[in-house]
Amino acid sequence: MELAGIIVSAFPKDLDTIRSQLTSLSGVEVHHATPDGHLIVTIEQSTHQQLSADLSTIQDIANLLSLSMVYQYSDELNGSGDIAMGDTDQPDTCELEHSNGQETSS
Repeated sequence: MELAGIIVSAFPKDLDTIRSQLTSLSGVEVHHATPDGHLIVTIEQSTHQQLSADLSTIQDIANLLSLSMVYQYSDELNGSGDIAMGDTDQPDTCELEHSNGQETSS
């Protein structure tokens, strides 16, 4: 499952048309519109490729001024049906040391 939260910006006069085009896309939901031309939107798709295709489609909507991704979540499954957690040999965090104003990794 792939989820993304985006903010779509447009001129206020174009909001109704853009909202209609967004809601015609499967997996796309408009949650809120502001009077000054911003739409709060979520996208839910099965794969990263579908999510990317939706973002490209949305970006090409006429009269859309900008699209900003503010959140993305993925829970891709590995072959065993478990959630893929990545390389477990790597640390989860990186500590930085400061020496004379220079950042060096430890």
